[in-house]
Parts: sequence; structure tokens; C-alpha cells
Amino acid sequence: MNYNVRNEIARGYLLLGVFFMHGLWFYTAPMPDWHTAPIPFSILKLLGPDVSVYYLLTGMSLTGIGRKSFRAVLPQSLMLIFMAWVSEGLGIIAVQLLYGNYHAGLPFFKAAIKPMVYGTGGITVITWFFTTLAVARLLVWIFEKNKIYFVLAWLIILGLILASDELNWPDSLYEWPDWPTATLLMIIGLKFPKDWAVPRAIGLVSLPLSLLLIWFDVPGMLSQLPCLTCQIAFVAAPEVGANGFFPAYIAAQFLFFLFLLWAAQVSPPIFINVGRYFGRPSLQFLLMHGWVLVTIWPMMSRLYPIQGNFLVPWAMLVFIPLGHAAIFKLTETPLNRVLALCFKAGRTVTDWIYELPGLAMAARRRFSHG
Repeated sequence: MNYNVRNEIARGYLLLGVFFMHGLWFYTAPMPDWHTAPIPFSILKLLGPDVSVYYLLTGMSLTGIGRKSFRAVLPQSLMLIFMAWVSEGLGIIAVQLLYGNYHAGLPFFKAAIKPMVYGTGGITVITWFFTTLAVARLLVWIFEKNKIYFVLAWLIILGLILASDELNWPDSLYEWPDWPTATLLMIIGLKFPKDWAVPRAIGLVSLPLSLLLIWFDVPGMLSQLPCLTCQIAFVAAPEVGANGFFPAYIAAQFLFFLFLLWAAQVSPPIFINVGRYFGRPSLQFLLMHGWVLVTIWPMMSRLYPIQGNFLVPWAMLVFIPLGHAAIFKLTETPLNRVLALCFKAGRTVTDWIYELPGLAMAARRRFSHG
């Protein structure tokens, strides 16, 4: 199997998992604690952290990025930033029209613009992911170009973070807490042997090992082992300080990544088609999913039983993929156009950046010759 095809299938499986996790998140949000619905909470704890596997799969697709110029790399990162803006802008308009969550006028304008300016605090949930991908791609490019520049880049970033309080910047400016995890996992994915077929034994063992690590991955993990119920409500996340025990988090992501690649390799044709259907246009699906979360899910969540019902998660496994596939079928053309427009905007801004010095010099000459 071609490694690009395997990557698409694995991405599709991962997206289906992300959609399912968000459904469980809405389902469990009003519940007081883990004991109310232990099965959904346990699934969230075990599989919720694996969103970071997308960074590994993205890294696999960055082959040769170090041979590219900055002008060739920048447009796609800008495209992702513009996608975050579109996601947030249209999302907040839809929420206002459907639910009227914001006061009209200046309060609504501030609520819409602030996440775009600071690159954090968006309502569509998925905007942080686009932003992190955009920045991490550039950091991976620097890493491939020059390791010294990579270290200098992180020193500059660290300096800006330390100065953020003095400058009154948000704590998560452009989602910087996610950058270390995203960058590391993308580099690992980049260096992973693309054509290596994951052996059956490794594929079978990697899933339970990943789940085991995630279950035990809590802050202070080494001092609490072995403890099955310590901080049972903790769900590890990619942000700095939210990983639990960072080495365990990274190892668990890599093991789940191996499992997904193996699952993609051995999938029957019908599963391959499903995986590729969701995985090939993964960015479009993520964009759509962000809007689904803020428009449709609040309506759907009113139908959930308040107390835990073990049938709800299993129903979600069926209806969430079907619902997303149906909505995508109806919106595929406009989603593709949004993606194309964001990429065109990224390329245009990149061209402006490179053309500005020449334009400034020409203007200076015209002014001096007055």
C-alpha cells in the first residue's frame, strides 16, 4: 500500500475518533463526575488525548520540507491561519443568529475579532488546531534548515512568553502551549520511515500499551504508580502543563500512531474507502466539524439523558460518522472553495511580503527624484 494512501486512511480513522470524542465531551459536560457515567468518561480519558496523533501523520507528509524555501513553505501556514479566522468568523456569526449569545454591536464585534488578533480563545474548538499546525510547520522547516536557528527560534519564543505578562498578552497567544508537543511529534513523523510496514505483532501490542500509558498518565505519575484511580478525571492534552507526564504522553501518541498505521494496512476495502473519504479532505472536515460543534451539537445535547446511559456512546458511534458524512456531502463544494481561497490568500500575502522591499525602494527612488 502506498504510504500516502495509508496516511489518508489513518487520518480518516483519527478524525472519526475526534468527532466521537467531541460528542462524548458534550454528553458528559453537564454530569457532575466520573461516577455518573463511567463508560463515557473512561473512553474520553483513554482516547481523548490521541488528537495529537494528527501531528505525527502531518509530519509524515512533510517529506522534503527542508529543501524548500521559506517563500514556498509560508503560504500553507498562512492558509491554516486564514482557515482559523474563517472558522471563527462564520462560527460566531452562526451562533449569534441561532442562539443570540452576544450583545449586538461592539460586544459582538470584540468577541469576533479578539480570537483572530490573539490567535486563541475561539468558540469553534477547532481553531486552536489550525493555528498550532500553522506555527509548528514553520518550526519544523527551521529545524530541517538549521538546528542552531531552531534553538534560537525557541529562545526567542521563550523570551516572548516570559515577557507576555508585561506586555499584557494572553497566556495562550497563538496557542503557544501546544507548539512544543506539535513540533516534536511532527518532527518524529517526518523522520519516520514512510514505506515501513508496521508488523502485525507491533500493531496489535501498540494499542493496549498506548491505552495503558494514557490511563496512568497524570501529573506526578511517577510518584503515584501503580494507581488505577488516581486523578481519574484527568484527561491529558497537548498543551504544556496539561500532558501529565510528558514522556508518557509522547510515547502513548507514538504507540497509537503505530496502531493506526497498522490498522490502515490491514483494513478491508470498505473500511479503506471510509477512511479515505474522511482522511483525504481532512482539513475540510475539520473546518466543517468546528461549525457543527457550535451550531448543531447544542441542539442535540438537549436530547441527551441527564444521567449516564450506556446506550448513548454506542449510538454516537453510528450516527456521528453518518451525520458528518451527510453534511459533508451537502457542503463539499463550498468547503473546497474556502480551502482554495485561504490558500490563495496565503500565497498572495506571501508575495506581498517578498515584494514590499522592492516596492519601498522604488517609492523611495521616485520620492528622491521628486
